Amino acid sequence: MRLYLCIVLLLAICCNPVAAKNDKKAGNKPEANRELRLDLAGTSSVTSYNPTTNTISVRSHSDLDKVVAAIKGRDWMDYTLGIIQVLSLVALVVYVVKTVSIASSTQKSVEEMKKAREDAAAPYVIAYFDVDYQTQHFHLCIANVGKTVAEDVRVSFSPELTCSQDDERAEEDKLKNLPFLRNGLGSIAPGSGIRAFYDTAPGYFEDGKYPSWYKVKINYNDQEGKKHSKEQILDLSAYEGLPIAGEPFVTVNTTHFRA
Repeated sequence: MRLYLCIVLLLAICCNPVAAKNDKKAGNKPEANRELRLDLAGTSSVTSYNPTTNTISVRSHSDLDKVVAAIKGRDWMDYTLGIIQVLSLVALVVYVVKTVSIASSTQKSVEEMKKAREDAAAPYVIAYFDVDYQTQHFHLCIANVGKTVAEDVRVSFSPELTCSQDDERAEEDKLKNLPFLRNGLGSIAPGSGIRAFYDTAPGYFEDGKYPSWYKVKINYNDQEGKKHSKEQILDLSAYEGLPIAGEPFVTVNTTHFRA
C-alpha cells in the first residue's frame, strides 16, 4: 500500500502543470501561452503566434486539424492527471483508515495483555464444599487459589447459611456467626484458606428443609488496594443420596463461577 501510494503521488507531481506566472518586469510571457507554443513546436502549421492574445494562424484546414489534435492532447493529459489525483486521494484515505484500524487493534491488544498479566498475578478467592465420602461430612472452605495475597476478605451467602447442626446450637454458636463469616478474614495467602465443619449428608438432606443451593458473594482486595468481587453458586443437591463408604460413587464438581 505504501509503495503504491508513493508511485501514484510521484506520477501526480511529474504530470502536474506549472502554475501560471505573470512577471511583466522580467518580460516573461504567460506560462499557459508558453506551454501552448511548445505543444505546437515542431509542426509546420504555425504561421504566426500572438502571445498577448494567445492566438495562432494556420495555413490550411489540414494544419488546423493538426493544431486541434495537439490541443486535444493537452486535454487528454489534464484528464489523465485528474484521474491520478483522484486515485491518489482515495489511496491516501484508505491508507489512513487502515493505519487507524491497525493502531486501534494494537492498543486493544496491549490492554488485553496488560489485563491478562494483572489477572495472572492477582489473588483469586473461592468458596466450596469439601466432602469426605468416608464419613459423609461436608466442610465449608474459603481458599485463595491466586498468585498473591488477598486482603480484607468478606463472604456472604444467600439464602442465609444454615445446617442441621444449628438446630441444637445456641444463637451465638450457629454457623452463620462463625468469626470468619461474621467479621471476614484479614488476609489469605496464596494456596491457603480456612476450612470449617458444615454438616453431615444424612442430617442435611433428611428432612428436605434446608436450601439445596447457595449464592455466594465474595469481596476482597489485592495488595495494590484494588477491589475484587465475584459470585458463585454452590449446589448441594448433587450430593443428596451419597453412598456409604465402600459403595461406588460418582464425584461431581458442583462449584460454578460467575464473575
